Amino acid sequence: MDNSLLAVRDINHKYIVVEAEVSGKMSGRRGSGSGPFLMEMILVSGFFIICAALCVTVFVKADSTSRRARDINQAVLAAETLAEEIKAGQVETLGDGLPMPDRDFSGFLAQWENDGQRARRELISQAEDFYSYAPVWDEDWNRYPDAGALAAAGKETAYAAQVLCGTVDHMQMTQIVIMRYGARDKGTVLYALNADQYIKP
Repeated sequence: MDNSLLAVRDINHKYIVVEAEVSGKMSGRRGSGSGPFLMEMILVSGFFIICAALCVTVFVKADSTSRRARDINQAVLAAETLAEEIKAGQVETLGDGLPMPDRDFSGFLAQWENDGQRARRELISQAEDFYSYAPVWDEDWNRYPDAGALAAAGKETAYAAQVLCGTVDHMQMTQIVIMRYGARDKGTVLYALNADQYIKP
């Protein structure tokens, strides 16, 4: 009788051991499945982060390009308006050419101009009736005669120009250079215009 009880206990013990081993293997298999899932989630998240960064970069570049195109269009219109006013002798609204926006203004112009522009500037400056103007604009492209007038209006300089005029050999020569002059891209030339008009002797 005792032997039979021992045999039953031995059999039950084997079943318990085997069941515990099987249960351990199953739980191990279930646990190992979370690793690949987490890796997949990390890869997907990384992909979306990269896509978001690329989209932000594209939007910023598009905004910068759009802003530059708008500024160039406005600079072209401003330069043509100045040239027409000078040809018509309507220079009252251009001030007396002083003060310049700041002491760096001439340095920016010197960095920009090539040999041709430099030679033209020197030629105009030698004219007997040589005159220069330094109109400025605020952020909305409202023009002021000079930096002093703009400051008096409580505005900040966003764009600035150098306008040189003079008559050489019966030719009224005008050189207009408009650049950005705000906090962003200060000194970046947007547009330059050379306008000549023959004057009868």
